[in-house]
Amino acid sequence: MTRPAVFLFAILCVSVSASAEGVPGPVVDVRPVLSVPTFTVGEQPFVTPCFETYVPEQKYFDQFAGAGVELFSFNTNVAACDYGHSKPVWVDINTWDYSDFDERFERVLKAKPDAMVIPRVFIGTPAWWLEQHPEEMEILHTGSPLYTDPNRNPTVPKNRPFPSLASPKWREDIGMALGRFLDHVQNSKYGEHIFGYILSGLDTEEWYHWSSGSDELAGYSPHMQRAFQAWLKAKYKTNEALQAAWHRTDITLDTAVVPSFEERYDTQSGAFRDPAKKMNVIDFYVFYNEIVPETIDYFASIVRQKTEGKKVIGAFYGYMYEFRGDPEYGHNALGKYVASDNLDFMFVTASYEDRVFATGGDYSRSPAHSVRLHHKLWYHDNDVVSFLAPEVMQRAGLNEGGDWSKSLLHHLQVLGYTATPEESRWMYRRSMGFSLCSGAYESYFDLHGGYYDNPELLDEVSRLNKMVNVAKRYPRGSNSEILVVADENSCAYATFRSSMLESNLLHTQHKLIKIGAPVDHVLLNDLALLDTRQYKLILFLNCYNMNDAARAQIREKCMRDGKTLLWCYAPGYFSGAEQSPEGMSDIAGMRILPASDPAPSVLQMTLASDRYAAKGTVIGPANPIGQLFYVEDASAETLAVAPGTERATMAFKDMGTWKSLYAVAADMSAAVYRAIAREAGVHIYNDRDDTFYANKTFVCLHANGAGSRTIQFPWACDVTDMMTGEPVSVNSNAYTRDFKNGETVILRWKTRL
Repeated sequence: MTRPAVFLFAILCVSVSASAEGVPGPVVDVRPVLSVPTFTVGEQPFVTPCFETYVPEQKYFDQFAGAGVELFSFNTNVAACDYGHSKPVWVDINTWDYSDFDERFERVLKAKPDAMVIPRVFIGTPAWWLEQHPEEMEILHTGSPLYTDPNRNPTVPKNRPFPSLASPKWREDIGMALGRFLDHVQNSKYGEHIFGYILSGLDTEEWYHWSSGSDELAGYSPHMQRAFQAWLKAKYKTNEALQAAWHRTDITLDTAVVPSFEERYDTQSGAFRDPAKKMNVIDFYVFYNEIVPETIDYFASIVRQKTEGKKVIGAFYGYMYEFRGDPEYGHNALGKYVASDNLDFMFVTASYEDRVFATGGDYSRSPAHSVRLHHKLWYHDNDVVSFLAPEVMQRAGLNEGGDWSKSLLHHLQVLGYTATPEESRWMYRRSMGFSLCSGAYESYFDLHGGYYDNPELLDEVSRLNKMVNVAKRYPRGSNSEILVVADENSCAYATFRSSMLESNLLHTQHKLIKIGAPVDHVLLNDLALLDTRQYKLILFLNCYNMNDAARAQIREKCMRDGKTLLWCYAPGYFSGAEQSPEGMSDIAGMRILPASDPAPSVLQMTLASDRYAAKGTVIGPANPIGQLFYVEDASAETLAVAPGTERATMAFKDMGTWKSLYAVAADMSAAVYRAIAREAGVHIYNDRDDTFYANKTFVCLHANGAGSRTIQFPWACDVTDMMTGEPVSVNSNAYTRDFKNGETVILRWKTRL
């Protein structure tokens, strides 16, 4: 359904009209609009943000309809909702009840008779079905289908089992329920208003394994065992190939089993699993991640068939950075998700890692540019709260008792609490600026109901809606000169709950949005799809596993034109089932070695020169997170050493047509990254640690501290404030203004021809 063909932009109003006979309502798609995947209704671009809520009260639908929202979303299910966000549909084997869905839809239409709706459809399982089919349940390593209480993961619904994702019976029955739900919608008056469908499931609706974060590991049902064996057969084809990869002659494709708890819960082997001994675990984790988007695709194919390709389909996915690369979660298979012909967009909640006012910011939870390369749309699900949060959260039952899932203080922090209406408006602008500059679609998710219940905030929503509909006239393509390359399968090589992955993948993100220049993120396997000519600095974030094809793409696409390539931690240490320090030296162009002691070390670096910051400055994570790697190469310039030693942990080497830079830790300060980028020739727009986004037409700055800021543009241009429509700078390459702490601006910059 997603069409890579060029789509010419036209400014026309969006209206709900009947499509071709068979599937009622508008024909909705994702198409390139000025080079960026964009929702289209009919053939016209649609960018007005969606209103979503867990509290589908008439009042809130009325408020957002009055603020100019055209698209609405509420929770429903095809059989049952494991979290109780909607009433069960499949009441018993012969009883179906869609009244809850119908009532919620009626409220939307009462608020806006021509509204479009994209329901959030939970793929859950009725209690009666679970009781009737115990053989379809997923089994924990304990041999039980039930999690103990208390559990490390408090979001898991208690005192119940869960079906195996690999159960054919479960898929068939719930797929049938999904088909019936779609028939109900399309045969009712509501079908005329359907925009598309958001598929949700598993833990917190976000499609991560129920066992995520738990000490009780799942995957031991016969269904999962058979699915793993089928995956191995597809990968290895023959017993001989499997035995060679696993370095074992005692197993075959028919006898290979899911690794034991002890094999998976491996915390004593340093930073990485040795593939010569543990390739079975590495393979399992790649499979265990791929089965999540494979399951999503199974249900999406039913929606695609029923809707005849005339509605957009997406699901929650793509949290590799947010989940610290932990393969127990199942979110390290973005490549498989974007390869689906049945999925048009990826639904991604805003990060909770460091969303706080002024010092924090929004960033993509996984390599978002890969989603665009596959002609999919990134849907930024913004559930930031407001100055009303304490009251709303207490009404929702949050307090300071129990675990973090019920903690008021925890939710105030991670959901971006602000103290005043003005600060709340600036947070809304920051999120919208992030979406606008990254080519994403934005939503307003009123999580607990009432966060927007204020005239000033609703007025801001109205202004933002008008602003994005002006912005859609202009190119939103990338102009980034910095590229981050990340790899999903490399995460499977790390040991259990890896602190090294957490530091490199998650903590680094906050630094990268404060460089003062835009950054693109792409999967290693997608380098072949990318025109790399615009990039001057390429950061290889966690590319520990590189096969021959990946190395060839790096040499062809990256090692050219004077680019600086920054290698982090252990680049190319693995190639499938093989582990070799020579693989690192081969790709980085300098000799990189692991320390003889595999024990976790502090990966801080003491700068040995003034190149990126004052000599003697210590950068990097202060806690022991992984085995030390160092450079031992007389032809490379030492830029930093492990504290108290002379071992080079940051080094530089001019390779002639490109420049090689190595750092043992990716978690460096924004100031150091900015200095590296500037040396690589990257244009720096903002020389402060503010949250900053940009693309070909727009920039967004969220001030970390009060005071004057100067945004330096690459050349003379005219600058317009997008919220007011007023010009603020004419024919100048610099724009200066004073900011309050946390104040946010979204600007359009246009070069004079």
